[in-house]
Amino acid sequence: FKIQATWENVLHYFVHKEENIDDVLLKCFNNIEFSEELSKGKLYNEKFDDRILEELSADIIKNEDINSSSFNKLSSSLYTYNSFGMSNFSEGRMDDIIECNIFSLEVKIVEELKKNFPEKILKFLLSKLNLFLDKLNDYKEVIEIEDYENVFTSDVISEEQKVKFINNFDLSLLNKEESLFNGFKEFLKELELLNYFNKEQLIRLNSANLLPVSNEIILKLRKIDKNNESSELEKFIENNYTEILKSLKDFDFNEAELTILFQHIKET
Repeated sequence: FKIQATWENVLHYFVHKEENIDDVLLKCFNNIEFSEELSKGKLYNEKFDDRILEELSADIIKNEDINSSSFNKLSSSLYTYNSFGMSNFSEGRMDDIIECNIFSLEVKIVEELKKNFPEKILKFLLSKLNLFLDKLNDYKEVIEIEDYENVFTSDVISEEQKVKFINNFDLSLLNKEESLFNGFKEFLKELELLNYFNKEQLIRLNSANLLPVSNEIILKLRKIDKNNESSELEKFIENNYTEILKSLKDFDFNEAELTILFQHIKET
């Protein structure tokens, strides 16, 4: 029995076989030329109910007898797979699924992946990096701080993306003893990067004690205080007085700021 390499013909056959991928259809899918021809179009066909389309798409994804080469071709035509039960997938098929962007970046997907394939979570998050950065804090209940750190320290994340990461991250999750805090602090030592942060973001970084100790930062905070009648520089001095004292002569504090510094030393 020969099936023409179109999704409409495949769907007719699939329905004829009571919505099963039999040996004939499997053989077709494993023919790279056949799969490549199918990859030129989408599975969607208005002649068939959405349930049938989603069923065939899911069956292709779950069928590990379809080889990786053919699966990679077919994947571009398939529906996004948001069903669960990942425990039945092999590691090899999970790699295929992640590489082909089959999963959407939903909290339940991340949670299920973390549960069944924790070693794949970094690969998945990096495959959706820009989307992940847009809603970093949506996942804080289902992944760990180490997962965030692994993304931040990955070789594939750019400087610009790291800035976005810090801007969007819930800094209340940070513990000063954790390496992600130190990773942020080390990254922000590059003073030129601070030009990417606006006033509100600098205030936020100051509250989390992530700003580097430098004259440039002192000038920025002094300007913020002047324009907003705030006390950001005082907060900065209190957070960093130990480091400031190590090289006090290098900093351009005025008399009032030195008074704050020595008052805080006296109190502590």
